[in-house]
Amino acid sequence: MFLQGRPPFFQQIANMKKTVIFGILMSALCLLSVSSCREKQLLNVRGEVKSVEIHKDTLIALTLSLNNGGDSLVFNLDNARFQNGVMLPKDSVIVDYIEHHDTLKALVVTVLPKVNNFSLPDTLVTISRKATDNEPSQSKGK
Repeated sequence: MFLQGRPPFFQQIANMKKTVIFGILMSALCLLSVSSCREKQLLNVRGEVKSVEIHKDTLIALTLSLNNGGDSLVFNLDNARFQNGVMLPKDSVIVDYIEHHDTLKALVVTVLPKVNNFSLPDTLVTISRKATDNEPSQSKGK
């Protein structure tokens, strides 16, 4: 007389397989959720604006050329704040950012002021003013 169906031993093994697989999946899910909640580190970089991507009246992205030569970074400007105005190409800026999934998200963009360069003409005309009779002269003592 043979038992009909599977013996109880095999049924226990089948139930244990389900439990082990469920445990492995839950452990993997917990590991992924804990690792994705790590604290984001605020970073900053200084460089020169290479280009600014604009859509209608909204700033979308900023390409920054680093001071070390050929490297450049592209920042997402969603919800970014700007200090000292909005940047234009060739401006020097400091960008405070975080890494968010595979993008660099700018939080604060500080535009550094430029040194004003101006030149005077070769011939500088000076106007000297002489005291006239209508103007009172300054007395040296009272």
